[in-house]
Parts: sequence; C-alpha cells; structure tokens
Amino acid sequence: MITGFAIEYGGLLDASGNITPIAFKEWSYDEDRHFLEVTLRDDLKNWNGNKFTSEDLLAYYSVSHWLNPESSRWKNLTAPDKSTLQYHYKEPQNPQIAATYDVHGTVVGYSKELWEPWMNKLRNAADQSERDKIAEELKNFTVSHQKMMDKGWGTSAFKLKSVGEQNIEYEVWDGHRLADEIEVRTLRLPFAATNSREDELITNDKVDFGSAPLSGRLKGAKPDHIQNLTTWEAKWLIKMLINWKNREYLQDANVRRAMACVIDSENIVSNVGQGYSIKIHSGMDTNFTKQYAGEQANEYLDYGTKKNYEKADEFLEMSGYSRENGTVLDPDGNELETLRFVTGTGNQWFVAGRAASSQLKEYGFPVEFTSVERSTKLDIIENKMGDWDLTTESHYAAGTNHPISYFNWGSFWGWRLTKATFSPDANARSNIKKWLENGEESSPYNGKPLTPEIPTQVGAKALDGETKTINIYDLFEESFTPISEERTKEIISDLSWAWNFHLPDIDLYTTRQGVWGDTKNFEWPSEEKLQLVNGSGTRNAVKQGLVKFKDN
Repeated sequence: MITGFAIEYGGLLDASGNITPIAFKEWSYDEDRHFLEVTLRDDLKNWNGNKFTSEDLLAYYSVSHWLNPESSRWKNLTAPDKSTLQYHYKEPQNPQIAATYDVHGTVVGYSKELWEPWMNKLRNAADQSERDKIAEELKNFTVSHQKMMDKGWGTSAFKLKSVGEQNIEYEVWDGHRLADEIEVRTLRLPFAATNSREDELITNDKVDFGSAPLSGRLKGAKPDHIQNLTTWEAKWLIKMLINWKNREYLQDANVRRAMACVIDSENIVSNVGQGYSIKIHSGMDTNFTKQYAGEQANEYLDYGTKKNYEKADEFLEMSGYSRENGTVLDPDGNELETLRFVTGTGNQWFVAGRAASSQLKEYGFPVEFTSVERSTKLDIIENKMGDWDLTTESHYAAGTNHPISYFNWGSFWGWRLTKATFSPDANARSNIKKWLENGEESSPYNGKPLTPEIPTQVGAKALDGETKTINIYDLFEESFTPISEERTKEIISDLSWAWNFHLPDIDLYTTRQGVWGDTKNFEWPSEEKLQLVNGSGTRNAVKQGLVKFKDN
C-alpha cells in the first residue's frame, strides 16, 4: 500500500546488529515496569504538513496487537504524550532484543486517520472469533495511491507524485527536514513484476540502483557503469537439517563431523551462484561470530571450506567407523542404511541440497535424493519424521535479527527440538517442558539432545576431560529476560560452541546481500551506510540525501 520510499523507519540495523536511529530520536527500556519507550523526532511530519505523532504510531501497532492479544508479546501500548510510545510487555525483556523487535524496522508513516477505526473495531470486539472475522475484512482493505496523495499520508523526504501503468513517481517534499540536502529531486520507479523484467531494465540501462547482488542473475550484458556498490554476508544461512531419529549413526557426532568435512562449501556456493562459504561452523554468520564468540571461535573444530576426505576418515575412525572401497562402514563392518535426502524443487535449497547429496554420496555415504514441491516437503519434515533423514532449510536469525535466534529450540531455522516449522506453538512449548521434567535427554521428536554435554575446553574433540551440561531450552528462554549484555554473550557463546562441537545440523553456505547502482552519474555513500539491513541500502541512501550527482 505504501512503499518504502513513502515512509520513515524508527531505526535500521547494520550488518553488525547495531541500530541507526532514523525517525526515533531515542529509546530506553524500563526494567521495573517492563516497557520499551521510544521517542519520535520533533520534526517528523506528514506530507500534508501535520505533525506525525505517537498517536499515529499507536493506532497502527495497536491493530497488530488487537488482532490476537493472547498471542501478542505486548500487554498493551500507550502514548503518554504526542512524542512518546510505550510498548508494555507481558514478560520482562532483554533490552537488546526488545530494541531489535520494536525499534529496528518500525514503520513510521501510517496515519491515525487510516488505522484508528480498525484499532477501535478490534479492541471493542466481544471475543477472538469476532476479531478473526475483522482480520478477514482487513485482508481486503486497500487504500488507493490517489487517496494517499490527496490526504498527504507519508513521512519520507520523497512525496508520491503520480502512479501510471509503467511506473510510480516521487518528488522531494520541501517540508521534510532533509529536503535541502537532497540533490536527486525526482524518482521514477518502474514496475517490474518478475525478475526477468527487472533484468531487462538493468541490461537496457533503464534503472539507476537496486538491491540484491548482480552476479549470477543477469542473462544479458549489463552496462559497464552498473556495478555492485557493496556486498556482505546476510543473517541468513542455508543448512543441511538433520533428523537424528531414524539412522542411529546420525546420532554420532563424529559421523556428522565427517559429513561436514566431506561437504565442499565453496563448490556449493559455485553451484548456487552466490553467497559465501562456511569458514567456521559457529551456528551464526561471521559478524555475529566475531561479536559473540570472539577469540573463542579461533579454537573451534575446523571442518574446512573444501572437501577433506582425510580429515573425514579420521573422524569416522574416532567412533569405529571406516571407509573401504569408497563405502562407509559401521563399527561391525556393515554398510550403512540409506540416507533419505528430500528437498523442495527449483530454488536455492534444492541446488544446495543436490550438491551436498552428491558430495556425501561421492565420499561413500549411501544417499537417496528426492525433490518435491515445497509445501509437500514442509509437510514431510514436520509430520512424517519416519520418512526422511536430511533436508535443506534456512538457518536464520528470524524475528529478532539477534544471534540468539540461530539457536531457537522451536524452529527449523534454529536448533529445532520439537514439532515446529518457523516458530514454536503452545503444544511445542508444553511438550519440551514435559520432556525436560521427565528427565528426557533427547527429543522424542527428532532425537536431538535436549541437554547436551560440552567440553569446558573449547576446541576439544571428545568428552574425556572436564565438561558441562547445557539446557538449550532454558538458555534460549533466559536470553529474552532482562539480563546483562555480558550474560547474553555468555549464553550465545555456550550455544555456539555446542553447535560447533555437536553439529546438530550442518551449515552449507551463507547467503549474500548487496546493492548496486549507476557509478557513472552518481556518487554513492560509504559501504557502511549502504549496509543497512531493512530494505535496500541504496533506497535509504537516496531518502537520506546521501547520493550525489557526479560532475561529468
């Protein structure tokens, strides 16, 4: 309804997880009363000249809360004055994580006039059934671009000017605080419903900037002056998700380590056509590894970025396995049961899975590779645990954009100990609590350890020295409470070392983010300023007046 060019954001995360303020002047967490308070800039206005206030913000986010107040993480939201919004939480929060939820990417640009009627309707509903009916109405709720222009709804430096069949046009709004600093006065954004259409526009020199790295995507030759401005590691890895339940040998850490040594991450990146190889199996991207594991990560077990059969053989031998004539044998000299590797079709998960499957098979693991529609695959890996052993999925700091999410006990984007896909439901939480109370050491769902033991000596290969036991569920849940930064780092450090030691799943590669632009006609800001996570860094640079014309 309103594109990223029409609104401001509260703040934006950079590649290291730090928040740069945009529309929010400041924010703080009240540990006694459990609320996050954000303060809007004093000079924040709508295109119609009216001051944008916390009441506008309250109306929009209250709709999100009242759609299902039971599942909302907020108890309520309040606006004590026109510059301040308070997010009141049901439970005490870790201030760092609360900020990544409710400061980073907060949409600042939706008018109270637009959302207050919906807020009141949901708040006054008799029960959740009635709110669900209202939610269905909301799915069909639209606001025309013409109404946006007539009402002056928007807070960005660029005001919506016109919408045609081929493009949408913005012009600098003189009432914005940055108006005098912006050299690029008009934006014309062509519609590109498909990647092929976007590639056609790039090839024919019809666009000046955009997001996503250029390499590996353009079929035609691009103009020489259209270049990647910067690329960087995304917070989104692709992993080989392992079901420990069916094949006993997959429960052996040294077998999984051998598999990691066989996986040629560099080759997978080449097959996929973008990304970065896994240099350290820390369970996180490189930036978060440096921040939270620090020097400890230098001592982690090294599984390599290219295939290393010699090291794989060594790990197998540590548990009595062997490889003879290109076939992996168990400690009794028998061939292993076949690994059923299932992926979705026609996407990067498929390409990475096919490559990993071939690499494992080439080394000597028995692998049967199958691809199905993604919806079918999701059903299999969630509901038919007896039918598969390996698949590919994202390993992603989802929801929080904080490293703790890489170790989520209830998501296949994390550690995944229960029946769950993207996030745990009430049943998943109830189940894992019951298992822990009953003293279960491993998940009855997929066989992964609930309370793994790890060496206190980082880099040790075996549990023959001093060890400690960690509770993945408890550590993950503790990280969301109001603990210190030091304790947060300690939790993530333990979980990261546990990931490296046990390899519950095996990361295959890290995806790549990037932005590109016209380097002949425009001066672009530093890579640091372009690497803001929410939306396109080039878009934000244009909105902030950081892009200048070259004097050619």
